[in-house]
Amino acid sequence: MSLIRRSNEERSNQTRSNILEATVRCIHQHGYQGATMSLIAQESGVTRGALQHHFGNRRIELIAQAAEHVYDQYFAQYLPILQDHEPDKLLHDVWQLQKELFHQKETIVLIQIWLACRSDEELSERILPLFKELDAKLSEQWRVCLKHSGLEHSQIQTIRYLQRTLLRGAAIEYLMFSDKSVFENLFDIAEKATQEIINKP
Repeated sequence: MSLIRRSNEERSNQTRSNILEATVRCIHQHGYQGATMSLIAQESGVTRGALQHHFGNRRIELIAQAAEHVYDQYFAQYLPILQDHEPDKLLHDVWQLQKELFHQKETIVLIQIWLACRSDEELSERILPLFKELDAKLSEQWRVCLKHSGLEHSQIQTIRYLQRTLLRGAAIEYLMFSDKSVFENLFDIAEKATQEIINKP
């Protein structure tokens, strides 16, 4: 591959990444409905033509790829933790990460997209299968890491559901009430509960 071609591809990839990050910021600041293509183009510093060149003319496709972009960032944070096969330490580190994630803009953006699916059929058809696929990928990694813990599959699944539900619930509550300390205590309580499940004779 020539240096010129590689340089062009690198610039193109960087532009795509900038647009996806701008999409996340726009949804966070203006909500799902307010994040228009024009606003995203303005926020990312590109023309509408450049935006359409990279993502086509369908806003929902851009939103879907932005959501996948956020999930990729999640995996990058989760995977180093999930390499640890010591259950107590793994769960402690996961719950600590949850405390950091629930109020971050990326989590809030995913929640806003998820909730928008209730009233937007086209968005729902595109996004929900993607969310299920990405969550299944993370859940499988979770299962693999805990399979040597002595826990039954149903127990591992219960811990995973608790982790996922508390993250989403805390994020929704945080949209209304911005006192992080209240929700951080919930994650500490959840960690103690899961540690009891693991260490139960």
